This record gives sequence, C-alpha cells and structure tokens, in this order.
Amino acid sequence: MASRIPTVAPPTSSGQSATRSTITGHHPDPGSGPGRGGDAPQQLAHDSIGFIRNVSQPIAVAGPTAGTAIMASVMAGVTGTPGPLSFLLGIAAGALLVHVFTSLARHFESAGGTYLLAGLLVGTRTAVVVGFLYAASLFGASGGITVNVATFSQTLVQEITGAELPWPFFAVVLGGVALVLAVNHVRRFTAVITVVEVIGFIALITLGVTVLVREGLNGADVWAAFSVQGITPAQVFLGVVVAFSSFGGFEAGLLLSEETKDNKTTVPRGMWTALLLAGTCYVFACWFQYVGFGSVDALASSPEPMFSLARDSFGAPVADVMVCLVILAGTAAVSACMGGGGRVLYAMVRDGLAPRSWAVLSRVAQAPYRLVVGGAVAGALAWSTCALLGLSGPDAFNDILTTGGLFQMLIYTVISGAAVVWSTRRREFMTVAVAALAFLISTYTLVTTVFPTGGGGLGILPLVAAVYLLLVLAFVLAAGGRVRRIAQSPYWRAAHAERAALMARPGGSGRVDDVA
Repeated sequence: MASRIPTVAPPTSSGQSATRSTITGHHPDPGSGPGRGGDAPQQLAHDSIGFIRNVSQPIAVAGPTAGTAIMASVMAGVTGTPGPLSFLLGIAAGALLVHVFTSLARHFESAGGTYLLAGLLVGTRTAVVVGFLYAASLFGASGGITVNVATFSQTLVQEITGAELPWPFFAVVLGGVALVLAVNHVRRFTAVITVVEVIGFIALITLGVTVLVREGLNGADVWAAFSVQGITPAQVFLGVVVAFSSFGGFEAGLLLSEETKDNKTTVPRGMWTALLLAGTCYVFACWFQYVGFGSVDALASSPEPMFSLARDSFGAPVADVMVCLVILAGTAAVSACMGGGGRVLYAMVRDGLAPRSWAVLSRVAQAPYRLVVGGAVAGALAWSTCALLGLSGPDAFNDILTTGGLFQMLIYTVISGAAVVWSTRRREFMTVAVAALAFLISTYTLVTTVFPTGGGGLGILPLVAAVYLLLVLAFVLAAGGRVRRIAQSPYWRAAHAERAALMARPGGSGRVDDVA
C-alpha cells in the first residue's frame, strides 16, 4: 500500500526440532498457568504452518495486490517517470536489507520479530523501543489500510446503489471482519490470507496481460516504460525511495516464526520470496498501467488507474469485481497487521514488561486476543481522530501510513546499523559490506523523507512520530526495573546463550546444529 511518504502499508529442518526450543518458548513460562496468568495455553501454536502460509504474512503486510491499485499513479506523480526502472532498483536496494535480516533469522526466532533482534544486537532498552515502534507501525498500518479499503467500499456502494454512506461506517465493518480473522488460529487466518492474495495476483496478471496485448495490437510501444530517454538519474533515484519504502513488511514472517515449521530455513526463504514477489508485482503494475494510459501525466492524474483500465478493458461489472478483490486483499492486510502487532506485544509482555495476564492466549485459537484487540482499538483511534479532524479517506490513509512508515524506516536503520557491528565481530565480512550499504540506503530514505529536497514535505507528521518516540523513551527510562526484567526471562536467556555460542564460532553458518 502506498502513502505520500512515500511508504507502504502501506507479514529448522526436522533435525533441528530438538534445539529450536531454545528460542521459541518451549520453556515453561513462570508468568503463565493457574494463579499467574490464567489456565489458557501457555504457548503459541508451534509448528502449525509451513512455507506458503508463513510467506502470506509478509506479502499481506506489504500489500502488493491492493497497493498496485494506486502505486503507479503515486510513482508517476512524485517522480514524473513511469516507475518500472525505479522499482527494479528498489528491489536491489531492498535485497540488501533482506540479506541482513535473513542472516539474523537463521540464528534467532521470536514472535517479537525485530524486537528480539534489536535486543540481541544492541540491548534490552533498544529492544523495548523497537518493539513499541514496530507494534505502532503494524497497528497504524491496520488503521490506515482500513481507511483505504473503506474508501473503495464507499465509492463502490455509491456507484451501485446510489447510497452515500460515510467512509468511517465501512471502516468499522471491515475493521471488525479483519479483527475476527486476526484472533483466529494461525492456520485459519493465514489460509484466508493466502487464498485472497492468490486470487488477487491472478486478477492483476489477467488485467495486465490484457492491457499490454490490446495496446500492443493498437501499435503502442509496450516497452516505453523501461526507456531512460528524457529521464534524469535524480528522478530514477527519487523513485527508488518510493519503491524502497513500498517493500516494507518483508520481515513480517519473523512474527510467525514460533508457529512455523523448519523456521530457521522457512522464514529466510519467505523474506526473499516476499521481496521478489511484491517487487515484481509493482514493476508489472507500473508497466502495464503506464502503457494503458499512454503518458506519465495521464497516469499521475488518475486516482484509481487500475480500476479505470479494468473498466476500459472488460466493462464496469468486471471493474467492480476488481474493486471487490482489492477490498478483500486490503482486509486481509489489515488482519495480518493486527495479528502481527499482537504477537510483538505478546513477546514483550510474556518477557515481563507488563502483567503476563495481558498475554493470555485463547484456548482454541492460541492467539493473544487481548493484545490484538487492544492494538486494533489503537489503530481505530488513529483513523477516528482523522475522521474527527475532517480529513478525507485518502488523506487519512496517507497520514496514518506515513507516520507508521517513519517508524519502519527507523527500525530498518537501527537493525542494519547494528548488524554491521554484529557481522564484524562474527567476521562475516560480506554481510558487513551489505549491512553497511543497507544502513546508508535506509538512512538516506529516512532523512530525505523527513527533509525532502524537492519541496513539499510531510507537514506535522514527523513531529507526531517524534512525540510518540519521546513517549516511548520516557517509558523505557521510567520503567527501568521492568525493562531490566526482560533480560531474565527464559526466552531471552536462551537467546543470549545461543548468541554466545555463535560468537564463540566466528564465521560459522549460524545453524543451530553448528553451535550445539
């Protein structure tokens, strides 16, 4: 999903099964069980999903199926270019970050995702800060994407029935559907996400091929989108910033790592798959939408270019079906963000940052439903505030996603920078070079987003993000005892033990059986 940041909205081999319990929480949790946290299940549903369902999480969070509905127009408007070249370079830039995250995912696993990685690379205070930023970005994304699909629903209902209902009405309905899905068992909610995304990909490919063939038969140059004629390097690299931000969420598979089979290999493969699949979707969408509109200006002026092309290619009924598919994909993305954000908070709470009863799991679904609901309410408050301020649906979507995107880019900067030191100590010098480049690119993206060189800007949104960050820092300082308690939890002790074993074998592959 795109925002004006521009960012996105914007989830062990069998031989390792005996050792994966060092991280995934197979230890008894002293904060769970009768008399402490209730008699609900103490652990997430371990080994419940495989590769396909795990990779559905980061793909849904990145939201290429829904994001391609408007991203080509955003790219054309921001850069004055068709976009495919920038997205291809953006995939290369994103690959640097994916390499960094996969090098760490082969060592560690946690429902907290980057929360645990930041703690092991830097310290528990940084872990808590990153955890709150990550949860805010995910629940913020759930709110922003809810607004987007609500706006599409509002337009669709008005066209079909003539009824003029406000977008907040649809936001409540669709957000409620996503919430019900998010608190379900991981097998069920990832299955739904997978089916929705597959249908969305099929629809996108069908529309794109139809447009390219039709325009090619009419004599159009279908390869003009990849031409560099009349395009400056500055425009291309500005587009890389747009594209790089659009791939956010590739690491979201980490959030389901405790529930994934063979997670030390499955999750890294899922990260690469999510990046390449999402990136390819955006390249393809920018390509055929530019060809369909015939010029950058015409594409930039269309608020919903994909729906317009569907209407021209197949008629209004098919265009309405495309809108429905995007709404479904957006709702699935909201669910993935809610479920992922709940797992980040779950990991933090079970480590002792708050009363462990907050992290009680539902008996059947084994999901941290209280935290998912609480985060979903926070996301709803974000879009409700936008509605009370009188913002239109698109403006509310942009503002919420942009603020969350700032948190996401800050996390990428912290993790990639810390990975430089980690990899140096591990004597993994190739990863050192890659992490350094990833750090420079993520830093550049963050700085140029907050302080744009071409005018415009994000208004007060960086200030909003800064206020939240200051509140989190104040909490970390005020709750020093609880923060220090995290390092004593069984999960962190096990993670630090594995970290120490890895550091004792510099340059090793990082597989658990290498350090056992």
